[in-house]
Amino acid sequence: MRLICLAHFAKPYGHVLIGGKIPTAGQLARVVGGAETEVQSLLDELENQGVFERSRAGGIQSRRMMRDAAASEKGRKSVKKRWDQDTENTSHSGGPNRLNGNHHIGTLIVQEAEAEAERKSPPKSPSGGQIDFDEWWPFYPRKDAKDAARKSYAAAIKAGATPEELLSGVKRYPFNRDEPKYIPMPTTWLNQGRWKAELPLQQTATVRTCDPRYFGRAPEVVRALPEPRWSTPEHEAWVEAGHGRIMRLPENCHVG
Repeated sequence: MRLICLAHFAKPYGHVLIGGKIPTAGQLARVVGGAETEVQSLLDELENQGVFERSRAGGIQSRRMMRDAAASEKGRKSVKKRWDQDTENTSHSGGPNRLNGNHHIGTLIVQEAEAEAERKSPPKSPSGGQIDFDEWWPFYPRKDAKDAARKSYAAAIKAGATPEELLSGVKRYPFNRDEPKYIPMPTTWLNQGRWKAELPLQQTATVRTCDPRYFGRAPEVVRALPEPRWSTPEHEAWVEAGHGRIMRLPENCHVG
């Protein structure tokens, strides 16, 4: 969470910087109050899970934060441009109600821009965050050809799939965890539309014993726990914690 705060206040936005420079693991350790070796290990783990990426200079950056900031700036410029145009058009009309008229026009422009942004906004996860490839990727058990998988993900979205469907599909898909060689490439899974697969009723209704340590706790506490086995509620909660979110105990889980 402290890294997110650093990225939020940094310039450029979305980059983890201290004093405008790329911090070392030792500097980050002092910021979060941990050991340097532990912080470096956690950074490697987060990077492998696709939580953040490295810039060309080797710094930590959040592609999602950068993309959201760019979309926000684009919307702000669009509203300002339309406001300036309408103000210029109405400035020649004169009349005692010109100021009130301009104010009304500005309000309508803002409302229209907000509605358009809402229509184009990707679906959101139950915890409120936008779902994109970088959130989908940690749930896929085979980490091969990430760039190609990103393109296949975009193609699936363009073809009509929603990010929420893709995320739900990869969470419930019955991957053969005992035989990793039989797990399809991410591109194959996406190109063949395997997120549409439906599980047998008895499999979806299974009640299992869950480790309560991974649920309903602060993200930094959950991320400090060992990484659980893939395709388990604990692993889902562990990945969600990497995005700074808290997951509640699922209904099909009971504490042993």
